[in-house]
Amino acid sequence: MGGATRIAPELLIGKLFRLLGARRVVFPNYGGRFGYTPDTCRQLAANARAPWHDLPPSIPVPAAA
Repeated sequence: MGGATRIAPELLIGKLFRLLGARRVVFPNYGGRFGYTPDTCRQLAANARAPWHDLPPSIPVPAAA
């Protein structure tokens, strides 16, 4: 999805999946086909682990290339 319908990866992978109950969050790692930057990948992992209301943290799992 692109343009105005695109959901920011930090929200989709780092928060929304966690809200839906994911205990492990697999995300595309930098250097792969999606072109995420190292900073984006660090933010995804940080969002998965960070305190967020009463939700338990998720385990961030970078996908293999």
